[in-house]
Amino acid sequence: MDLIPVGKIVGAHGLKGMIRALFFSGPTFDPGASILIKGPSGDTKSFAVTELRPNKKMILLSLEGVESREAAEALRDHKIMARRSDLPETDPGVYYWVDLIGMDVFEEDGRRLGRLDSIMETGSADVYVVQGDSGDKATTETLIPALESIILNVDTRTNVMTVRLPEGLEPDDSKQR
Repeated sequence: MDLIPVGKIVGAHGLKGMIRALFFSGPTFDPGASILIKGPSGDTKSFAVTELRPNKKMILLSLEGVESREAAEALRDHKIMARRSDLPETDPGVYYWVDLIGMDVFEEDGRRLGRLDSIMETGSADVYVVQGDSGDKATTETLIPALESIILNVDTRTNVMTVRLPEGLEPDDSKQR
């Protein structure tokens, strides 16, 4: 089964077992559908969705069998998974986060910036967090806005992204790990 993460549970809402979930690109199902939830130990369980509604930047979900705040809280930090075959096709130039994270990121002159480590969702555009080596076991962090003028090419076959950093946006050597 080709499962990919499409969201995560961030906590409980209320006293009757409703959960707060953050989806990486919006929920891909409706009430009545089954969703797969993967725990930290790797176990995956199917739940029927009985209610789904937006709440600020989150989605509130009621799941069959999750009927108390404690049961909902026990699902905190679990991932919401989907079968890749169940996901809609994306438009050209639109990618699922799971397809971008781990890509090697290069500037247009061929200089390697590092690997796309995570993605931050912001109000206007996502921000790609790229971790790179600067030598002496130090790690650089570059925050790259996901804008068409900056992201020149994404090649999912070779797992390579090419970017044009705007003037003044350089890797931050102070973010050492």
